[in-house]
Amino acid sequence: MEVGVLVIRRIARDWRRTAATGLSVLLAVTAFVVLTGSAEQARLEVTSTVDANYRSSYDVLVRPKGSQTTIEASTGRVRPNYLSGLYGGITTAQANAVARIPGVEVSAPIAMVGQVFQTVDVPIDVTDLVGDSGSALLRFSTTEESMRGLAKTAGSDGYLYVSNGIDLDLSGEENPVVQLLPSGKTVPVCRDAAQRPDSPFTTDARWTPQCWDRSNGSNGTRWPYQEGHFVIRVRMSFPVTVAAIDPAAEAALTGLDRAMVTGSYLTQQDTVGSSDPGGIPVPAIVSSRTLVDQTDRVRVDRLSPDAVRALQRGLTRQQARALVTSSSPVDSRTFTLTAQQGHDAWLQGQRGGLPGGSLLPGRWMAPSSVTYRQRPDGVLMPDPVKNDASIWTDTYYLNIPFAPVPMAAADTGYRQITAATRNSRSTDPLPLLVAKGTFDPNKIRSFSELSKLPLETYQSPTVGAANDATRAALKGRDLAPDANPAGYVQSPPFVLTTLKALPALTSRAFTWPTDSKTPSAPISAVRVRVAGVTGADPASRERIRLAAERITQATGLAVDITVGSSPRPTPVALPATAHGAPALMVSENWVQKGVAATVTSAVDRKSLALFLLILLTTALAVSISANASVRARRIELGVLSCLGWRPGLITRHVIGELLTVGAAAGLAGAVLSIPAGRAFGASVPLSRATLAVPAAVLLTLIAGLIPARRAARATPADAIRPAVTARTPIRVPLRGPATMGLGYLLRTPARAMTGAVALAMGVAALTALTGISVAFQGSVVGTLLGDAVSVQVRGPDIVAAVVMTVIGLGCLLDILYLDLREQAPQYAALQASGWRDNTLTRLITTQAAIIGAIGAFLGAGLGLAAVALLTGITGQVLLVAAGIALAGLAATSLLALLPARRLRHLPTAELLSRE
Repeated sequence: MEVGVLVIRRIARDWRRTAATGLSVLLAVTAFVVLTGSAEQARLEVTSTVDANYRSSYDVLVRPKGSQTTIEASTGRVRPNYLSGLYGGITTAQANAVARIPGVEVSAPIAMVGQVFQTVDVPIDVTDLVGDSGSALLRFSTTEESMRGLAKTAGSDGYLYVSNGIDLDLSGEENPVVQLLPSGKTVPVCRDAAQRPDSPFTTDARWTPQCWDRSNGSNGTRWPYQEGHFVIRVRMSFPVTVAAIDPAAEAALTGLDRAMVTGSYLTQQDTVGSSDPGGIPVPAIVSSRTLVDQTDRVRVDRLSPDAVRALQRGLTRQQARALVTSSSPVDSRTFTLTAQQGHDAWLQGQRGGLPGGSLLPGRWMAPSSVTYRQRPDGVLMPDPVKNDASIWTDTYYLNIPFAPVPMAAADTGYRQITAATRNSRSTDPLPLLVAKGTFDPNKIRSFSELSKLPLETYQSPTVGAANDATRAALKGRDLAPDANPAGYVQSPPFVLTTLKALPALTSRAFTWPTDSKTPSAPISAVRVRVAGVTGADPASRERIRLAAERITQATGLAVDITVGSSPRPTPVALPATAHGAPALMVSENWVQKGVAATVTSAVDRKSLALFLLILLTTALAVSISANASVRARRIELGVLSCLGWRPGLITRHVIGELLTVGAAAGLAGAVLSIPAGRAFGASVPLSRATLAVPAAVLLTLIAGLIPARRAARATPADAIRPAVTARTPIRVPLRGPATMGLGYLLRTPARAMTGAVALAMGVAALTALTGISVAFQGSVVGTLLGDAVSVQVRGPDIVAAVVMTVIGLGCLLDILYLDLREQAPQYAALQASGWRDNTLTRLITTQAAIIGAIGAFLGAGLGLAAVALLTGITGQVLLVAAGIALAGLAATSLLALLPARRLRHLPTAELLSRE
């Protein structure tokens, strides 16, 4: 009771020092409650974001063994176009084994069968140029544009001749279109090639003469597109990828059945039909949209009557081409055709004899995967590939030895093309894919952009600009697939059929390359959803891990856990192309595996580090304040020792005083933490706010043990011993304020180190917290999910860094004021001897600068040690630490000006009289 009364009296008598200590405890405990609450809230927000974006269309990706690239193996990134170039490798038995694995909810296999060149004649109405009567000769030339108009090349060209008396002569080998002139003479006006071209890209291969009879339509065959109209048929050719799926599994995985816009969806009951002269009917559904970026600019010129009369002389094919190309126009039009127009023409059945959207493949093409080299700066560079023109050779077509290859196929390629061509010795009929409906790929079930996985069955990879020059070249648009089957960006499958149709598609009607996996192992990948997954919780992660492990054991295939992945923008440098496109720096969203786990682990480490830093910083702040309080009572404690107070009684007295101040500061902190939390955007519930009281008491108890033990060692001599004594001679020559300031510090090394520790505390906290934040950002940024999370935690980090720095600087200021109080007689003596106020200010700022230098760089070193222990040091972290140390040194010098201003108000005479 006696100690308690003395404690209360002591607090009341020295209320300024008590208020300073209480304020330090209040600030520390309030910061502790608010910042730990902020850190916990940020952790919960991050966890919530991760859970909300944890799952995408599938959890596990199963691919053929050896299909991962070296980049995937070294970086954990899955290329977004992994199905491009993945033709077969998984047997039907292996796919069935995946579906039977316990815990597998959906198993959706996909078999990439191959690509087929689809050729469509898109009509351009030129009736107004033809005129109402007589003969007309029109020249047309096409420029094919791709890569957003950057790549340009000459496309199909030729002429349209319209007259009377046009007929098809079937008596000769060339099957020319002839005209019966009014004179009774019959002359050829449209000839096919007399010799087969060497390449599908030659001028002769692109030349297409077209003839129309005014009354009997194209070639006099009574086949007009529209009665009374005349058209130029511009040939568009593009590769169509065919894939086989399990309809039920695909519907469960992506909702494909709900994306149908015409006709009906595939079902398990769909079967391959009986063979007929047109082929084996195979049920299929077709995309209603094309993602191909191709635009044809068609210029049509009406030529003079002289050119008409010259053509009527009966010219050879080469003579007719020379005549048409050299003649001057009398009228012109320009038309634009898009790939979607060609796609629509295909769906509408404008291809002789076949139903709309149907395919009769005479060959299957299989483009390989793209291979990359990686620059030191991480930019990927795809390796260009040269495909010889002989790859397009095909005897299936009647009058030319090549498949109908688009001109874009001659542009720079990145994929080696292999082909399964028609087996001329086989009697097996070809498959005829017949469309029973169309689907809109834009209606496929969407998933979070932060965890989006490639769905190449329906979407092309997103390839955007990675710098301003490329953005300007692409006019703000993404790079899209073109008609080049060896091109960098590939179109998704346009035609989907069932897995039951695979035997017909991979039959002996085709001669497959010896290394092709398609006939024996036609499935390219299996996408798996695992049952019972609810988020990123440990139980869900274990279910997925266990399912992936069982799939590996049962099949021996390559298995990737894709749940918790996130797109990672990856720069790719595309070279200039043969068709004139410039070099481009693009960005592709590769899939970074395990991002959710990385983010969750990083935020947990960061929260723990932040908690420990806050606890250490607040404890040191209270300890320094309590130690300053004991030092200020040096004479009083010496007097109490003279009066017979035993060390234990002095210890209880000091501890009791600190606990009383701590409890009061804790109560105030509990009240203050709620509005402070709102101000900093952190929710501080009442249950957390009440923790301020026991936290403050515990902090003051722990922090006050050392000062209390020091107080217990007080002796009667302390009542008369000067506050500052030099135990060792000062060997620094005193030549001015700078050297004297250094001498003062050498006289009181403990005090100097206390001030340095005070600053080091703030600098270390700021360095460690900033370094941990930088390391945290570095461990999660780069992916879309990581970038979103890093924004969520950035605000609390800044608040915590600022508050802990303020605590450290406040402690330093307390030390500086204590130094001024204890050394006031020395300063008074200097004033009496003629030192000006500015000179004394330099003396104090010199001491502060030395303390600041020691504390700043000591704190930076301690902060870096904490970062190294908790996360790891990078070059960026080192630069941050150096900047914080310099800022701490500057802040110390500025803070020294505050106590220096009190020198002007020192009671010099009173202080000297005491001495």
